[in-house]
Amino acid sequence: MKRRLCQLCLAAGVLIFVSGCKPPEKVVLPQTFQTVSLAAFTNFSAFDDIQAPWLLPKGQQVFDGVPFQVDGVIQLSGSGRPGNSGHPDAPDGVTNIIVNSGFEVLHLLMAVDGSTDEGADVAQIKLVYMDGSQSTLSLKYGDQIRNWTGPWHRSEKPLHDTNATSVAWIGQASDPASVDRYARLYHVMLKNPRPDKNVSTISLSKVVDNVGPFFAGITIAPASAEREENTVDLPASPYPDLRRRTGEPTAIKGVVKTLDGAPLAGAKVQAVSARKFNSRTIGDDLPDNITATTDAKGQFSLPPLPDNRLYALTVSMDGMQSQDYYGADPKSDPIEIRLQ
Repeated sequence: MKRRLCQLCLAAGVLIFVSGCKPPEKVVLPQTFQTVSLAAFTNFSAFDDIQAPWLLPKGQQVFDGVPFQVDGVIQLSGSGRPGNSGHPDAPDGVTNIIVNSGFEVLHLLMAVDGSTDEGADVAQIKLVYMDGSQSTLSLKYGDQIRNWTGPWHRSEKPLHDTNATSVAWIGQASDPASVDRYARLYHVMLKNPRPDKNVSTISLSKVVDNVGPFFAGITIAPASAEREENTVDLPASPYPDLRRRTGEPTAIKGVVKTLDGAPLAGAKVQAVSARKFNSRTIGDDLPDNITATTDAKGQFSLPPLPDNRLYALTVSMDGMQSQDYYGADPKSDPIEIRLQ
């Protein structure tokens, strides 16, 4: 009877609540993008594993028109890559990421480390509402997400759910380049099944043992939120790069910096060997005179080399540890090398 009285009062527009009748939940909806802090949950990441933690832009950044607060990476367990997602300290999931707001769209900046069957579930996102109810959203390999490294000079199957996912960031470092691959993060958009409720917390979990999902940013928003100007853009050259190569002489360009990002002037860069695309062999040795020295901004440009090969470089400077870079493409964007 009390429940019926309450419903009748609400239907009549009368704000009278009898004993045992709770007022309706007031849903808090953000007017635009609202970033979610992940700082309390970040651990090591795939970027640490390839010895390039500096590669991922940190702080408040805009990827694919959506702002994210990047404080590091939440790496979940998996055996896709020994020493990274298979690291024993990686959790199977994290819980109680605080939101305390309603929203229509969940934006994720993420990828997975490892590969599995097309259409297989690889990650789950659980929304816990203020009233204690829950919704679970699933990500499928090949639908919204793939391995965080992609083939650089050969084609790859496109994602099936391109309405929900796009590549938001691409970077290159020696480790993926050494096997003719590149690094990437996806912007995944998921609809909240219950936008009429406030979400208390979000939980993230892995699904299969051979794939380790990782998350660099979470943002909530209304569906009508207008995209913002990017602070991080995709490279000018295509990835994957399937352009026809003729062996045209092209200069490899780049910049050398300290681990903290300060440019290094006077560093010597030398191309030492060349190999074919999609090859993991060391390659053929080059003459010793293919060298360049970085300028005051840390920039260099090597003498032109045929554009149908990948080149191993060695960078050296007094007082710094030498660094090798195992896959520079003359036609690609300028590379970045950091010395310790």
